[in-house]
Amino acid sequence: MIDICVLNLNKFDALKALNILPLEIKNYAKDLRLERKRVEYIASQWLRYKLLSERLGVTTTELQFSKTNNGRPFLVDSMLDFNISHTRDYVVIAIAKGQRVGVDVQTKKEKVDVLAIAKQYFAKSEYDLIAAKKGESAQRNVFYWLWAYKEASLKLTGQGIANGLNRYVFEVTESGECKKKNVQDIYYFHQQLDENTPLCLSFERSSSKVRLNFL
Repeated sequence: MIDICVLNLNKFDALKALNILPLEIKNYAKDLRLERKRVEYIASQWLRYKLLSERLGVTTTELQFSKTNNGRPFLVDSMLDFNISHTRDYVVIAIAKGQRVGVDVQTKKEKVDVLAIAKQYFAKSEYDLIAAKKGESAQRNVFYWLWAYKEASLKLTGQGIANGLNRYVFEVTESGECKKKNVQDIYYFHQQLDENTPLCLSFERSSSKVRLNFL
């Protein structure tokens, strides 16, 4: 079972959440000047420490984290894997046992030139897919779903966006259904959190079930 936990930032008590977090995280949060960034950071760390400690049956102080050479965080000496993403109104965490996961959540922005970005960073087939859609709304829907699928894939492997958004190529519908992909050993789950917020999960076991939880 893969758990995706969704936290609405508009209902999140950041001050209360600080109580369970380590001192270094509290100090880092205090130094963040922008309130929104501070809340996002606290929320992501709260999800990480609270949910992973509960899953393992340990205290938050017993959790030990490290990073891969690519900077991907992981739990030391644990079969659990996790991945975190945040956007304007939400922070999400995906947790799985015995396989890597990647999660991405996006907020659709009306003023973004999706065709220009797709032409520069996406595969030609993906650009053509977006351009063929009638109307800016339809183009925007496909663009953000493609972006979410790509980033979820890169976050699973730990490669990051710097390694190229066109490394993974998809054909998706306006509602996020994946029709084609150029990678065979990664599988996907998609969900619309609200009308402007697509979410995509990537994982390694085709038989995995996904459970979506709103906190």
